[in-house]
Amino acid sequence: MDSPHLLTPALGISIGVLQYVFDFTDLPPETYASQPTSLRQQRGWITPEMPASLTPTPSARSHAYQGFLIDSAVAKGTYGSVGFGWRLSGNKRELIAAKHIICPYRQYPMVNNELVMLCRFQGHPNVVHVASDYDYHQAMSEQKAGQIVDIYIIMEPATSTKLGAISHNDVKQSQIFFRDALSGLSHMHKAGVIHRDLSPNNIGINKIEPKAVLLDLGCAIKAETDMDCRVGTIAFLAPEIMALKRSESAQPFNAKADV
Repeated sequence: MDSPHLLTPALGISIGVLQYVFDFTDLPPETYASQPTSLRQQRGWITPEMPASLTPTPSARSHAYQGFLIDSAVAKGTYGSVGFGWRLSGNKRELIAAKHIICPYRQYPMVNNELVMLCRFQGHPNVVHVASDYDYHQAMSEQKAGQIVDIYIIMEPATSTKLGAISHNDVKQSQIFFRDALSGLSHMHKAGVIHRDLSPNNIGINKIEPKAVLLDLGCAIKAETDMDCRVGTIAFLAPEIMALKRSESAQPFNAKADV
């Protein structure tokens, strides 16, 4: 079965005349269930039995947090990690992203800024935002002055890969992702916000819809211009920011530096 939503190729084992095939997917169970049914019809399998569908089982590293089930991290950075999790309310399990930040208390303003920015763009389809039922006020109130900041930020939509990691052989799909990223960036700029760290690794791909989503708003600021050339990914900095770094210019940059 060929599906863009499969996270890994199908794995199969044979026992006698029976063959078992395992698919790992980020599709919701109710959506995925229709795919085996269609496949069976195409191949003329008329037996009434449906393939079994296994829901995720919490691992030893999984834990509950504010009504979400947080799984182990899939990517790590300087001050934390990002993993997947599940919304536990109701009968459905909805995929979310969980960013776990552990940093010195002097980084508290940076963490608070990221949360403010995530809440500012709540609802735009191409900018990552905090989950609607995540209480960031509670999360921040749990941080104690002078101690290590240890916080989970629950975000959606969850993205399973980055723009820099996908194949661009499909020109039409790449154009759609590029349009999505520009839509999110335009929305931020209209709100008077400069992202300041835009790169292929900060554009996530949500394979369920599919669409591109701007990520990592920790460096974003609400300002018309800025002089801080210390932030951002150096390989993707605009020429005007590099000029500031090299002390070749004293001119501030604006939102155009994001493009």
